Amino acid sequence: MLELERRGAEVWYARNKTGSKVDLLVYYPDNRRELIQVCADMDSSDVRDRELRGLDDALAENKKSTVHLIVLELERQPGIPDSVHWHTASEWLLAEPSKGD
Repeated sequence: MLELERRGAEVWYARNKTGSKVDLLVYYPDNRRELIQVCADMDSSDVRDRELRGLDDALAENKKSTVHLIVLELERQPGIPDSVHWHTASEWLLAEPSKGD
């Protein structure tokens, strides 16, 4: 959250109408929006389903947002849709702020 604020973003926690949650709903000054889930371990199918459900539900309510999953694992887990941008925490933190990713 602090990194997003450093990048000039307004950051919110979001509970969707369905009751699922997304960790971060991010608004940038240039009108970009991002939905971000942060998860340490995606090995469990229950955890993976819960995290993806939160993103799917939030995207239905925030259609112009890009969807990001920030994890500790290096390899993309099976079952993650191509529309979800997969980032390791270290890569995301060290990356230059994007202008549309």
